[in-house]
Amino acid sequence: MCEKDELTIFRLKRDLQEFLEHEKQGFSEPESETEIVKQSGENPQHVGIINNFANAILQLEPLYVDGRDGLKCVELMDSMLLSAWEDKTVELPVNDDLYYKELKKRIASSKDKAGESILIDNTMSFGRT
Repeated sequence: MCEKDELTIFRLKRDLQEFLEHEKQGFSEPESETEIVKQSGENPQHVGIINNFANAILQLEPLYVDGRDGLKCVELMDSMLLSAWEDKTVELPVNDDLYYKELKKRIASSKDKAGESILIDNTMSFGRT
């Protein structure tokens, strides 16, 4: 987790899959060790990756990430949707044709939501005053 000038790393003391398979209490957390790493300078996160991408195109700096991990995340999200739509377990990689067919079904049957838009004041969220 990254907040302000600290990176908090949680290292599990036990393999997560093993914990999930054998833990008897619901909503319990696996034991972990916490390490806090102070960060110096800026921590631009997503903005930094986008800027790096642009700078790499301009050959001003090497590319930090090439998108493969992002594509894996998208495929995982797609598999969760397809699994819910089909009400069954699906295999990875996702069957693209089946996913697209199911997605088109939902697009065809979707409707605009009725009601008026409202603006919510969230200035007090996350402990801000």
